[in-house]
Amino acid sequence: MPPLTRVRSEQPGDIPGALMAEYYTQRASEGGLIITEAASVAIGGRAYYGAPGFYADAQVEGWKRIVDAVHAKGGKIMGQLWHGGRVAHLDLTEGQTPVAPLCVKRDRSCMWVKKDRSCKTARICEENE
Repeated sequence: MPPLTRVRSEQPGDIPGALMAEYYTQRASEGGLIITEAASVAIGGRAYYGAPGFYADAQVEGWKRIVDAVHAKGGKIMGQLWHGGRVAHLDLTEGQTPVAPLCVKRDRSCMWVKKDRSCKTARICEENE
C-alpha cells in the first residue's frame, strides 16, 4: 500500500493512536507491504496539523503498537519520515522558525487547520542540525 497522509494522529502531540492503528491494521495482509504516511522527524518540521510525528517517546510508542498490529496479520510496514521544510508553519512548530535547505519563501499559503495562511521564510538548516 502506498503512503497517503490521513492526518488522524491524536492531539495534542501528533501521537499515532487507535484510529491510525485501525486504519493500518485493516489494510495489512500476509506478505503485503505498507508504506506509512509521512511522520515529522522534528517539531520544527511539522507541516500538517494532525499528521503523526516520530520525535517524541509517546509517538514512537504509538508507532510500535501499529507495527506490532501489522506484523500480527503477517504484513510488513515501512515508515516514511519527513521534515516539512519551508512548508512548515510557525503555528505548528511551537514558534520554531522552520528550516530548509534554502531561504526561499513558498509562493503559496501553508495549511493549518483548514485555514490557509501565508508561509514564513524558512531559515537555512545549520550543519550541526
